[in-house]
Amino acid sequence: MSIETQKLRVVFMGMDGVFSAIPMQYLLAHGVQVCAVVTPGSAPEESALLLSVNAHPPSIVAQAAAAGLPVIYVKHLRGTPVIARLAALAPDVILVACFSLILPAELLQAPRLGCFNLHPSLLPGYRGPAPLFWQWRLGEEQTGVTLHRMTPAVDAGEVVAQAGVPLPDGSSGLQADALIAQAGAALMLQTLTRLVQGPLSVRPQDEARSTYFPWPSDSDFKLSPTWSARRAFNFMRGTAAWGYPYRLTGHDTTLWLQTALDFDLQQQLDRPLLRTGREALIQFAPGVLRATVLW
Repeated sequence: MSIETQKLRVVFMGMDGVFSAIPMQYLLAHGVQVCAVVTPGSAPEESALLLSVNAHPPSIVAQAAAAGLPVIYVKHLRGTPVIARLAALAPDVILVACFSLILPAELLQAPRLGCFNLHPSLLPGYRGPAPLFWQWRLGEEQTGVTLHRMTPAVDAGEVVAQAGVPLPDGSSGLQADALIAQAGAALMLQTLTRLVQGPLSVRPQDEARSTYFPWPSDSDFKLSPTWSARRAFNFMRGTAAWGYPYRLTGHDTTLWLQTALDFDLQQQLDRPLLRTGREALIQFAPGVLRATVLW
């Protein structure tokens, strides 16, 4: 990375979790001058901070503490004091990776070179707060990551860079977040390098192809026997950390499933459902899913 890139003053905005932690760790490792970290909520207790230091990777708060960086805790981003404090940092760039608050227009205008958000999908598809959930639910076998310029319209700004990311069968939400975050971290660093070389080459999102999905509810954790067994398996494995049971209606019965164990796309049962104790083999189209049953 060039000396000019290292001189850029970057405010990093994120939350607990690998989708924020991995990009920040990558940027710091490559000499990016992060001048402050912004995160929602209140300062953690010392014991909680010690736990986050030992996480892999450490949280953005723990990384900031280790690097001697200020951490700004916010409950909202509207109002003169908050905007003034962030503007006083004189950031060249604001980088965002998993942040629960919407940035107001005043803050979007504060950095000299703009605000950029890392989104875990290939925009304009899968806008919204939980894109990975819906990609698994709709059977996507490859996801991706987009770095886009932020505008008042959420997830709708010009695309700066994108990268496709295959999802291995059986990936957990944490594993998928880490894979996507690693690809996204590289896009962030590349974009900082491009920014010091001149105006960015960007492209507008095609609104005709845009899709938006809301935060999931418990009714969205349902399966259909018309899905492939791979789709059901990956949806259950990818969203298991949410803690909801999975309702399967069909085959003249309703099952509540807990854990997807494996699948076989070539297998064909002589009946729709074969249950042995807490486990069940379930015929899908195509293939068979083996899962544990709640009731």
